[in-house]
This record gives sequence, C-alpha cells and structure tokens, in this order.
Amino acid sequence: METPARSTPRKRILVVHPDPAVTEQVERRLHALYRVASVHDPRQALAVAHAVQPDAVVCGLDMPGFSGGELQFQLAQHAQTRHIPVLLLADDDIAARVAQLIADAQAAQA
Repeated sequence: METPARSTPRKRILVVHPDPAVTEQVERRLHALYRVASVHDPRQALAVAHAVQPDAVVCGLDMPGFSGGELQFQLAQHAQTRHIPVLLLADDDIAARVAQLIADAQAAQA
C-alpha cells in the first residue's frame, strides 16, 4: 500500500513594519506562497522571531525606535535566530522587492 505524498509545508515569513498598510500589502503578496506573520511594533520583532522561528524576515529599514539594521544585528547575536535571513526594505521599494521575492520563489518551485 502506498502512502499519500505529503506536500511540502510553506515557509514562514515574518513581516515587520510600523505601517499596517505596508504589512497588509506585503502579506497579500506573499500569502499564496508563504505563511506570514506580521508585527507593527519593531521592538516586538525580536521576541516574535524567537517564538515563531521564521524562515526569513522582511522589514523596513528605517523604523521608529528600532531600525531594520538593529533587528538584523540582534537576530545575528542569538544562536536560535542567527541563521534567519533579513530583507531590509526602504519604503520606496517595498512593492518592487516583494514582487521580486515572489518571482524568485516561484522560479525555485518550478
């Protein structure tokens, strides 16, 4: 008797941006290919990354209180999160970068 083939679980992406409209746009574009979690308060992102263990983090570069660069540095300081790639986005290139992420992911799955 053959066992049914299991589909590969979708990777998890953590989106970090203080503007809910931006996180909603990114979530909408990534949802078809990834499980997406979002955080609007950049100071909470480190704790969420530890809890969720995302496969990647997409975050704003210039965020109030805790920049994307600071988040990347903090993630790199912990063995549990140092392997997580971080994509830093300037506000003016979010849509283009997310579209490129989707195209790359689709090409990898083909």
